[in-house]
Amino acid sequence: MERNFSQRVKDVLGYSREEAGRLQNGHISPEHIFLGILREGSGSAIDVLRGMGIELNDIKVKVESLLRATSEHGIIGGNEHELVISKSTDKVIKMSVLEARLLKSEVTDTEHLLLAILKDADTPLTNLLGMNKIDYVSVLKLIKRGSDSNINTSLSPLSPRM
Repeated sequence: MERNFSQRVKDVLGYSREEAGRLQNGHISPEHIFLGILREGSGSAIDVLRGMGIELNDIKVKVESLLRATSEHGIIGGNEHELVISKSTDKVIKMSVLEARLLKSEVTDTEHLLLAILKDADTPLTNLLGMNKIDYVSVLKLIKRGSDSNINTSLSPLSPRM
């Protein structure tokens, strides 16, 4: 499976590592990826969240609280190099590539990461997001609507031949 990640996704993955370190967590979880998306601050995932009326700073605070309540602190002496990627995070990364393929995108971008996070509907993060009306089906509809409008605006009518 080829991982053709956008620069934005590469940045998000780097930010997720930094977020795990900042919160003194011993592993990188999907919550950290979500925080990385928020920290990156642009792209389709952010557009979708804003389009859903989500206050980004409020949801960030809630996700950080969730991490503090559910995560084990595993960084000794603040050494970020000891961070491991959780199995659920590995799954999210792989699923994001599949989401990109399903949406016929050549590049895996932040909206695909967001969909992959939301795909597993029974995690503390997806439960929290669900309470804020953020779920897989709603996000997918907005992404499809956005890509359809981009396609429609980029196509120009064919000029008739004389």
